Amino acid sequence: NDVFYNRDPSKALVGDLVQAMFQRGAKWFTGRIAHIRTSTKGPVCDILYEDGDYELAVPLAESHVHLLQRGWCHPQWLLGLPYSQKKWAGTVTGVEAKGPVKITYQIKGKSEPFCKTRAYAIVANYVMS
Repeated sequence: NDVFYNRDPSKALVGDLVQAMFQRGAKWFTGRIAHIRTSTKGPVCDILYEDGDYELAVPLAESHVHLLQRGWCHPQWLLGLPYSQKKWAGTVTGVEAKGPVKITYQIKGKSEPFCKTRAYAIVANYVMS
């Protein structure tokens, strides 16, 4: 079981399941890390909450974010999400724990779709942006 609880979010990755203090309030909510960057105050992340709310620049600190589950261990959350690359638009149709992500593309003028695999980190960063 790769579900865990870790108060130290310093090793967080895009796609990880977390609990965070929404709008720095007093209640913890569950969501996924959508983006990580460094600000003048240190590392921050954007979080897409399970209820659809999106919050920018949440400090990646124990007081604001707790890791619950590594996204790449349980990548099912990616299934059905759109993914596009240059002129091709596709959908995530297959995932493997700690493995590649399968994307099915439908090309205009072609009757049969084709599939391609991409690394989890590439797809997670794209679909969460």
